[in-house]
Amino acid sequence: MINRKDVSIIIPIYNASKYLKRCLDSVINQTKTELEIILINDGSTDNSEEIIKEYKDKRIKYFKNKNQGIGKTRNFGIAQATGKYIMFLDSDDFLDKHACKTLFDKAFSNSLDMVICDFYIKKGQELEKESLLDFKPTTLKSMPILAYEVNLAPWNKLHKTEFLKENNIKVVFSGRRSPLKEEVLNAMDYLRDETSKCTGGILNICLNYGGQTEIVDATKKIVADIESGKLTSKDLTTQIFEKYLYQDLPPVDLMIRTGGDVRVSNFLLWQIAYAEMYFPDCYWPDFDKKEFDKAIDAYNGRERRFGGGK
Repeated sequence: MINRKDVSIIIPIYNASKYLKRCLDSVINQTKTELEIILINDGSTDNSEEIIKEYKDKRIKYFKNKNQGIGKTRNFGIAQATGKYIMFLDSDDFLDKHACKTLFDKAFSNSLDMVICDFYIKKGQELEKESLLDFKPTTLKSMPILAYEVNLAPWNKLHKTEFLKENNIKVVFSGRRSPLKEEVLNAMDYLRDETSKCTGGILNICLNYGGQTEIVDATKKIVADIESGKLTSKDLTTQIFEKYLYQDLPPVDLMIRTGGDVRVSNFLLWQIAYAEMYFPDCYWPDFDKKEFDKAIDAYNGRERRFGGGK
């Protein structure tokens, strides 16, 4: 029988020798001792490996891989983790000595899927505290909406291991990236890379998005490829055009617009060409399982028709 540790701490390492000892010392000296410490050397070319080998703690599991990037490296760590909960830590960060105990006790006592904590960012010589909204303890599966004010970075959260491994959801983003802040783009790229190999379903998050803009942007990319000789006008079909959209996803079968407004509001204009429309009067916060079942019943009662010229 495997003796599961309470927390698996996953630390991707790439050329982190400047900060690595501080990071590892903060983990080794946690007041929570039932830890599994997973160190993944992502193809470092500095002396990170020499520093790692100085640590003889039996809780450490060390892996050396070729460089794959932060997202794939964290996914590799998840696959190795056997703890009840998972925590991610970047190799240039460090933990308060009570961090693991505080987060685990809160998560375990309330049967939570995820716990989020405050953190500090170094700005110049000062540490500036980033505080969070006041959440009530809950499980992710019971939350209809996860508040969008939460920092999306992985390193200030404790995740239930089964939740990460079982849901298997791939996250993609649609919309223009150019006006978004760097920290938002980094969080988006993390989620995309972290879930790139998931097969249980696709969550497409539309951010800074407009349906007309998506079609215009796709057209611009097609024109550029025709001008460069990568594509000819004779090659262009609806199937080829779709590959130039923000995401190459299947067409929409059912579009649900809450709030009683009978319009599509410039949303997924290409993808909903043959979709069935459903417009409930309730607002999104009230759209629960009962309302969703009504939408599915309405969809199942319709005879779908597809025009020609596809």
